[in-house]
Amino acid sequence: MPYRVVFAPEAGTQLEALFPLRGVAREDIRPGLRLTHHKGRTVIAYAVDEVSQRVAIVGVFYGGQDHEDALSVIL
Repeated sequence: MPYRVVFAPEAGTQLEALFPLRGVAREDIRPGLRLTHHKGRTVIAYAVDEVSQRVAIVGVFYGGQDHEDALSVIL
């Protein structure tokens, strides 16, 4: 059974401050997509919607997974 991930209120606030426009824009893969890295081996993909002020994590890829191919098919 998969674990449920929850964030403490402080962690949620920290993520909001850290993410929105920090990563590298990858409009070539899909509109609004940005990528950032964690410890050099993990790619965190997220989309920023400026209108709704929403950041959606769309994928977390580790160690050589083909994130570009996977992200081109995620809706």
